[in-house]
Formats: sequence, structure tokens, C-alpha cells
Amino acid sequence: METVWQDLRFGLRMLSKCPGFTAVAVFALALGIGANATVFTIANAYLFQSLPFVDSGRILYISGINNSTGRGRGESYPDYRDFESQVKSFASLGAFSRSDVDVSDKNGLPIQYKGAQLTFNSFSIIGQKPIVGRGFLPEDARPGAPPVVILSYSLWENRYGRVSSAIGRTIRVNEISTVVIGVMPPGMQFPGSSQLWIPLVPAGDWERREYRRLTMFGCLAQSASLESARAEMITLAGRLASQYPATNQDIGAKAETYNDYFTDSDMRLVFLALLGAVGFVLLIACANVANLLLARAVGRAREISIRTALGAGRWRVVRQLLAESVMLSAAGGVLGSLAGVWSVRIFETTLIPEDTPAYLTFTMDYRVLAYLAAITIGTGILFGLAPALRLSKLDINAVLREGDHGEGTGSRARHLSSLLVVTEMALAFVLLVGAGLMIRSFLKMARTPIGARTDHLMSMDIMLRAKKYPTEASQISFHQQLRTRL
Repeated sequence: METVWQDLRFGLRMLSKCPGFTAVAVFALALGIGANATVFTIANAYLFQSLPFVDSGRILYISGINNSTGRGRGESYPDYRDFESQVKSFASLGAFSRSDVDVSDKNGLPIQYKGAQLTFNSFSIIGQKPIVGRGFLPEDARPGAPPVVILSYSLWENRYGRVSSAIGRTIRVNEISTVVIGVMPPGMQFPGSSQLWIPLVPAGDWERREYRRLTMFGCLAQSASLESARAEMITLAGRLASQYPATNQDIGAKAETYNDYFTDSDMRLVFLALLGAVGFVLLIACANVANLLLARAVGRAREISIRTALGAGRWRVVRQLLAESVMLSAAGGVLGSLAGVWSVRIFETTLIPEDTPAYLTFTMDYRVLAYLAAITIGTGILFGLAPALRLSKLDINAVLREGDHGEGTGSRARHLSSLLVVTEMALAFVLLVGAGLMIRSFLKMARTPIGARTDHLMSMDIMLRAKKYPTEASQISFHQQLRTRL
């Protein structure tokens, strides 16, 4: 430890003697590490974060799949009922269906929110309870039961001012008089970005086995694993296909974790491409700094030779030089992480989709910090190793005879420097070509003519609820009146 401390102190003195070199090297590394910190922080939120619930890693999502085509399908309520009564791998099984929901009352204009219909036991599966009011009861999900609704904290705060009198109030949900019975904790938006929840009542279309609008989910039993749960769900789905060939032929079941269910392969491919791109940027920064160190090595040849002549072994010299490069990398890592935090904040405020769940946080957690530590140390070793090995192999007599010029050392270093420049240009070429193709594709997609002028047009979505507009005639009448008034 004493010799390591000596290496660090000596390295700090050497770097402080060359402030221009140090600043340029640290800035180049900060750019590369900052780009990696930004992309990995965003990728970590989408690809690796779990739900903020107790035992969220044991919560699996089960959806139907067409065995012939491999395409996903929803589950029907009768299928859910059969799965729930026979499954052994899950401690409990629930189901939900997401849809937009209209809310109207005396507190303001009617607004459409993202909502979900779910089985009464859904919140107990994920270990969540309302902070105000009560949760769903089995009788709330029985046909003919009085309609009830649970609000998200943000909806309760923005529309009702967080007043306790909102509990028990009757509002209109999809044109149906519904009683507010509870409010969920802040940030609770399961599934997805839902802002209110109504119980799933098995009536009407829900009782049809071919009506597939559900996603099932459940918490694994203590004795079960992901593999055993998948195998059991496939077996149960095959059993249903045999019992109900008219509606379940070739319909299987797929069990997935939260990240696999909500992150499709296209999104994973995008993040892998971005991580590869910023990895190239970091390699270019390493090549730049390695070239700077090689150029600096020419001037340090006499110093290293004298140290070797005084008894410093080759490993001692390499360790000293690597200590300096790791210190440079550490400084670049600190600045790069700060740049990463700043860049992520820009992403959150300008580019993040509006329907992103509140629990999807873009923070530098332990995964991001471990990744930054790994690339910081690895970068320091990567760009410092070649110059260190080059200096450790000096011909002491030749260098001391040449004096401070070190022509022999300089000529040898120039060959390695040229190789680094070629590598750096190759990496930059790949990045530029990839970026150019992506930009050209985006511009072509954005500028593709559709056969009509669109610069003077606006569009809107209108959803007419069957409760208020049950027939085609009533729907046509609505649009005729709307066009007249507009």
C-alpha cells in the first residue's frame, strides 16, 4: 500500500507539471465516458429495472401466443379462470386489461385517462394497498355489483385537490355512475401508466372464450422457478386447446419477467446499437489519449532510463505509468459522470415519452455506478498499457547516449502511434457511416409524400362509448352535429 501511495503521489506531481496535456486527456475521456454513462443510465431504466414492489423479481406475466405463427395473443377470462384454478407454480394469479377511460364530474371538463380493468386480487399480488379508502373486494367483481373505481395519487391530487371527501363521491366513468372507493400511493401506476382502476366483472363479452383481451400475471410460489412455471403454463394451455379446439386451437401460453414483457426486441436492439456506438466513441477517446501518452513518452525516456538504472524493476515502472493513466481516467470518469447526469436530465425533460410509468427512474443506481467504475478503470489500463510497456522496454544505454532527444525511442513510438491513428480513423469511419445512414433513413421517412397536403390539417381522436351511443345511427348523428358545430 505504501508503494501504491507513492505511485499515486508521484503520478499526481507529473500530471500537474503538464496541465495542458492533462486537461486535453481528461476532456477527451470525459466525452467518451459521459456518453457511455448517459446511454447506460437510460438503457438500465428500460432493460434492467424491476417493479418497485416487494418480490417484484418473482412476478411473471402470462400472455397467449399463437403456436403456429409465434405472434402474441391475449387471454380470455374463461381461460384465466381455468388457469387460476389449476396452476401450482404461482401463489396467486391475477389478470388485467388496459384501456382509455373517460371521467366526467362537476370538478371540470371530461378527460380521458389511461386506465385498467383488473381482477379484485391484483393489488394484493403485488403487495400494494390504497393510502386512502379501501381496495377491491370479491363482491366488487360480481355481475350486477355497484360500479366502483380506485384513483391514482396524481389523478386524486390534480383533479380533486387531495381532499378526503373524494372518497365516496360518485363520478361518471365511461358514462357509468361509479363510486370512488380508494386512492393508491404516489407513483403507483401498475400496469404500465394506468391512472385509475376498475374491477374486472366477468359479464358480457368477458364470458366468451374467444374474447382475448387479458394479460395474466402472478407471483411465483416459493418452491417454483421461472422454468417450472413456463413448463406448467405450456402444459395447461395444451390441455385447454384439447378441451376447447374451436377457440383454443394452437393457442399456447408464454410466461415472462416484467422487463421481457414490457421491453420488446426492437427496443433492446436500439439500446444495444446505442451502447455499441458510445463504446466506439470511448475507444476513439482511448486511442487519442494513448497517442498523447506515446508523444509524452519520448520526453520521459531519459527519466525512465535513469529510474531503471537506479534499480527500478520493469513491473515497478509499468505500475507507476499505469497509476498515472488510471488517475487520468478517474478524473475523466468524474467529469463524464457529471456530464451523464446532465444529459439524462435533458432526456427526461425533452425526449421521454409522456406515458412512461412514474416508477421508471433514470438514476445512477448500483448497476450504473458499477458500469462506470468498470469502464473507468478499464479505460485507464487500456490506453495506458501500450505506452507503459513501450517505456519499460527501453535500452538504457542507448537512451542515455542519445541524451534528452531519445531519437531511437521516438522512432519506435511513431510506429505504434501510426497504428493507433489508423484504428481511430477506422472506428470514426464506422460511426460516421452508421450515423449518416440513420439520419438519411429518418429524413426519407419524415419527407415521404402521402399524396395530400398536411401543413393545414389537424387531427384528433374521438371515442364514443357504447353506453351513450349504442347504435350506428346515434354515432352518425353525433358526428353530423359535431361537424356542423365545428
